[in-house]
Amino acid sequence: MFRSIGASALRAGRATWASSCSAPSRVALTAGARPRSSPTTQHHRGLSTLRNINVADKKWRVPMIGLVVLIAGLPVGFAVYSNYFGPGSVYPKPIRSLMHEGGMAYLRTGDKQDMPKAIECYTQALAGLDELGTTDPKHARDAPHVTGLVARIAAVYNDMGDLDKAIETFTDLLHRILGDEGIADPKTQVRRLLDNQLPDQERMNILRALGCANMLAEAYEARGRRAKRRSVVLPHSSAAASADAQAAAQWYQWCL
Repeated sequence: MFRSIGASALRAGRATWASSCSAPSRVALTAGARPRSSPTTQHHRGLSTLRNINVADKKWRVPMIGLVVLIAGLPVGFAVYSNYFGPGSVYPKPIRSLMHEGGMAYLRTGDKQDMPKAIECYTQALAGLDELGTTDPKHARDAPHVTGLVARIAAVYNDMGDLDKAIETFTDLLHRILGDEGIADPKTQVRRLLDNQLPDQERMNILRALGCANMLAEAYEARGRRAKRRSVVLPHSSAAASADAQAAAQWYQWCL
């Protein structure tokens, strides 16, 4: 029995030793000779080295410098497309710069997010578009790229918790898209959506208005809850809470 235990311990000890040694050391221990290092060939890759690239089941040999130029040029190409050919190209350059600055302030996360700065840039951009719209129909108050900016401003106010300004901006957006008659009779918008000949831009605007109406109802509801909590110490706030609750119900019904 002791022999078997000793043999097991020996095997375990050998296994432990072998695992703690590198492969060449094991060879040296078992063979009694130094391991021979195999000659290695070092390949130096430069910018002119050809690399294989598979595209659509075809192999292409491209110099490394070509790949470097391609990868480095992608951000520049995207910026050129966005500014001159993409959706952002519809905005004049000064307004496009303001929107870019506002977007950088709003879309950052954590402490780097600056919503007041975003509001400042976006409202300046909207004022510029509205001024242009008085003489250029392309930038009219109900143009999709203009209403899209108004929707962004409303969303920023909503995220800031400034419900008064959010409600004001949501309402402005609805008036821009639908007008007083469209707001008074939402069924007309449904009939327009059923029209197969309706241009895509107008369809997008109507759908944006429907989403805006729902957001407006939610903003009224949130402000009503806030006023209700304040009514515990400020009794006059109960009337405001009741009015906001009625407005929220009205816009929820409008959406239906």
